[in-house]
Order: sequence, then C-alpha cells, then structure tokens
Amino acid sequence: MKGAGIAEDSASGSEKFDEKTLKKAEKCLSQCDSCVKGRDRGEGFYYVITKLCRKLCGRCRAYEKVYGVPAQELPPGMDPKDIAPPEKAWHEKL
Repeated sequence: MKGAGIAEDSASGSEKFDEKTLKKAEKCLSQCDSCVKGRDRGEGFYYVITKLCRKLCGRCRAYEKVYGVPAQELPPGMDPKDIAPPEKAWHEKL
C-alpha cells in the first residue's frame, strides 16, 4: 500500500499534503523500525519510544498530520498485514 489514497485518509478528508510530507508519513508507516514495532506490539519499549519520539521526529509528525492519529497507532481502517515490512539493512542481508 504505497501512497495509495494517503491524502484522502486524513481526519478532515479535504486537506491535501505536499509530496515531501506524504513521503515522510509513508516512511514512518512502513519503514521506521521502532515505529512499526511500537504500533504492532501496542506496548513495551518500542511503543514508549514511539510515543516520546513523535514530538521530535519529522516523520512521526508527518504521519500524525496525514493520518490524523498519533504515531503509535495504526490509521483507521488499516490492517497491520497491509503494511509492507521494513527493508533489511545492508548488514542484515549478508
């Protein structure tokens, strides 16, 4: 689900976001290891880190702006299985 209908999923439904904001929100949704793990588990270390970092991280702020929910929650109507797993780092592929 890469970028499909992201702007329409916002809280108000009428806002449009620039490409940079949409890319940041997509990276937070599917590529940020700590955010993905925090949303999947719903508790524990990564969940707390995601809650704390949402005020500092530009990707988390873009996620909240686009989807209308905090970074530690899934967007409404989205199943966790719809999100592509984060790509492995170069050293994990060896």
